This record gives sequence, C-alpha cells and structure tokens, in this order.
Amino acid sequence: MTSDIPTIQRATLDDYESVARLHFLSHTVSFAPFVSVRWLNSRRLDDYLSRWQETLGSAADGESTLIARNGDEAVGIVRVARS
Repeated sequence: MTSDIPTIQRATLDDYESVARLHFLSHTVSFAPFVSVRWLNSRRLDDYLSRWQETLGSAADGESTLIARNGDEAVGIVRVARS
C-alpha cells in the first residue's frame, strides 16, 4: 500500500521517461478543450522523450526538475528555471 502523500525529489536523467510521459499526458488532458484535434494528434511521445532526455542530461545552474512519486509511480512534475 502506498502513502497518500507523494515523495518529491529532484529528477535525474534516469527519470526522463516518467517525466516525458507525465508531460505528454498533461498536455493531452489540459490542452484538449482549447486546441485543435489536429494539433493534439500531431504530437508524438517520442518528441517528449528526446526533449526530456536532453533537458535532464544537461541541466544548468538555476534550473531544476522535480518529480513526485507515490511508491514507484510518478504522479507529478514541475520544472523551474531562472527567467
């Protein structure tokens, strides 16, 4: 049984697949009411995977990606960076 309170930690390169899948799902659910079906269907999970693999593999100072987990399941992400 997992806790209702997620564990939050800094995402590493090993997390890129979980982060990419959550980001893709978030865009799918959040943007669906506001964007065209064509745009929604044009996105590819592979693009998110490669983007997050690059992002997490080359994080600069002032940038951080956090991942929330309930047990082994990734349940949330947030990325912060200097503006």
